[in-house]
Amino acid sequence: ELFVAVDTLGLEENAFVSSSFRQSWNIFIPVSRAVSCPNCPESHSCLAPYFCACPENWSGEGCTEPPQNVALTATGPDTLRFRWSPPPDLVVTLYVVIFQDETHHVDPSSDLVMDLDSLNTYTAYTCCVAANTTSGPSRIACATQRTLQRAPGDAPRNFILRTLNSTAIHIQWGPPLTPNGIIIHYTIYINNGNPPLNVDATSAGLQHVSVGGFSPDQSVTVRLSASTTAGEGPKTASQSVTTDEAVPGRVENLNVIAVDANTFDVSWGPPTSPNGELTGYTVLVKNLMNTTETPFMIESHLNQLRVDGGIGPYVRYSVLVAASTAVGLGIPVEKTLYSQEGSPQSPPPNVNSTRKSATNASVEWDGIRWEDLRGWLVDYEIGYGRVMMSVHQQCPANDSTYTETLSVDSEGEYELTGLDPGLQYCVRLAGRTSAGAGPFSHTLIPWHTNSVFTVKLQMSYCTEWIAVKPAEIVEDLSRAFSSGIELTCNCTFTSDYIADGQLTCRNDILIFQGRIISTTDRNSTDLLTNFETWLSTDPTIMARGEELKLFKNERFTESENRNQSIVGATAGVAAVLILLVALVIVLILWRINRRKLSMAVGCRLASATSLNSIAADYEEPLKTVFSKPPMKDRKPIPAPNTFPKPLKVTPKPLELSPRQQKPPLQPPPKNPSISREKANKHALKEQKTSLIDCEMPIAGTENVYDDPDNITSGAKDGIASFPNIAYNRPSTKGTQK
Repeated sequence: ELFVAVDTLGLEENAFVSSSFRQSWNIFIPVSRAVSCPNCPESHSCLAPYFCACPENWSGEGCTEPPQNVALTATGPDTLRFRWSPPPDLVVTLYVVIFQDETHHVDPSSDLVMDLDSLNTYTAYTCCVAANTTSGPSRIACATQRTLQRAPGDAPRNFILRTLNSTAIHIQWGPPLTPNGIIIHYTIYINNGNPPLNVDATSAGLQHVSVGGFSPDQSVTVRLSASTTAGEGPKTASQSVTTDEAVPGRVENLNVIAVDANTFDVSWGPPTSPNGELTGYTVLVKNLMNTTETPFMIESHLNQLRVDGGIGPYVRYSVLVAASTAVGLGIPVEKTLYSQEGSPQSPPPNVNSTRKSATNASVEWDGIRWEDLRGWLVDYEIGYGRVMMSVHQQCPANDSTYTETLSVDSEGEYELTGLDPGLQYCVRLAGRTSAGAGPFSHTLIPWHTNSVFTVKLQMSYCTEWIAVKPAEIVEDLSRAFSSGIELTCNCTFTSDYIADGQLTCRNDILIFQGRIISTTDRNSTDLLTNFETWLSTDPTIMARGEELKLFKNERFTESENRNQSIVGATAGVAAVLILLVALVIVLILWRINRRKLSMAVGCRLASATSLNSIAADYEEPLKTVFSKPPMKDRKPIPAPNTFPKPLKVTPKPLELSPRQQKPPLQPPPKNPSISREKANKHALKEQKTSLIDCEMPIAGTENVYDDPDNITSGAKDGIASFPNIAYNRPSTKGTQK
């Protein structure tokens, strides 16, 4: 009994050996593989030993060469072709082909080709052939081959689809039950419209893959198939999965429109990539000019919003809008812009003015701070007008003062021209935006370099004269003075350069105070010298139809004053202080002697018989004090019709209060031996107490005489005829001690 190993026959494990072969040749194939086989016996009594003993690597005698060029070729997924050629130098009488469990006898004269069909796809088959020759049986020749592959017979198994995150999915599967060959790749179909994705299946039997690049919250549909070299097999059923949500994309068409300085409208469109279900929008508004200000957020389910308040005019701010999902806030879209302009909230700082010449002045200022400007500066508004005021006063704020208005494009400086040399000007300055002008800064343009002068002229009724149209008098005098200066300076000089003219009266003296303004080619000091030269000629000055003469020895005084010199102000203050000290001393002395004077005057007034002597006692001293020429020596000056009529004083009888009504002095006794003087002394002695405290009203003191020459003219009529003990004393009512 022979033991034949399958491997030594060149057969694969799944190769088929026909039962007829075993029966014909009495071959026993054990389950376990044999590693060796005994030599064939020398007996030739049966064919089996010869056929069995003659395979390669087996020893045996009497076996001939096997058929040549044995080949098994795959002609299709289920067909094979077996071919061979005769053994050399032998006469073959019969070929025996063994395939699976069948034995086929082939005539040697045929084509020596056998087609095998109805085979399994991509399955290995072994086919053997032996020849029966005239020299005896030959050895066996075998060939093994697989049928060709075809597409898999079914779809991949165990198909599982799941989400990894918002942009990726994971796919897992197993091979098909009927691969029909070697699976070279799997094809993944995603969302039908997208190109298919091929996954290499030759790398360690890869049967899972992660696919990314999806959008958040995207529905993904997947199908799967396997392929061999022969083609693609059927696809799996579709499976769908949705990626996770993510923060949304940017909103579209953000638009911000300013309604006014504090209000604006915001609108936008939804994001093209919502990445999930939108839960709302967040609007962030931030003032970019104030980094300390906390921005505010607005939650909205709409796509438009009005923001009212909290910004202010011409503020650079940003508006950010972002959409939200359940995952969180998306990428914001920002728009930066300015709110509507407002007028400046503060005036230009550090405004100063300088008189460059008599007719020109320069105005300088600093720019308004950006945060106070509240807009784009268009220009500056400059207004100016003539004023008569002290340098220590502030320019008025009323619009009527500023008769001239200019729009100035320059920054920081502007020169005013064509000014009146003899006048001061107030200037106001404001910045202006498209929303209007802001508050004004004010400054005073003083006179140009000037000198102060004083001229005294004779005028008998000065007070009454200047009370009527004083401006006309100032103008006439200024014109007369300028003509005189022009004569002596040999230059062009007009009354426009005489400024700040003021009139005052002191007794019969008209005092004119003013300023001489420097011209382009002459300073004020030189012009004052020319003025004094002309006044020294004793000219006659005409003013409002009156001829005026200079007051002798006091016709002209001047003090240099360059823009309100501090020296002049100091001298004036000192003079006022000296005058106040003198007045205090006089008041003290007056209070000391007041009682004595009261007693003396009262006691004399108490006696009607002594009135003449009192008048006589005071008449000469009063004439000495008021040393004006008598009225008869003066030249009468015609007064205008508008002057008031001279006041007439009517003497009034002495009226005594009840307290003053003491028993009258007794007339002297009729005793001729007692003189009148002794009688009066006797009466005064009896009324000593009442005379000390005597009081009496002064009648007629409402009318005050301006002429001291008439002070004693009414003495004979009683005490009411000389009420003005002090010259030009104001009218008083009441009592005098």
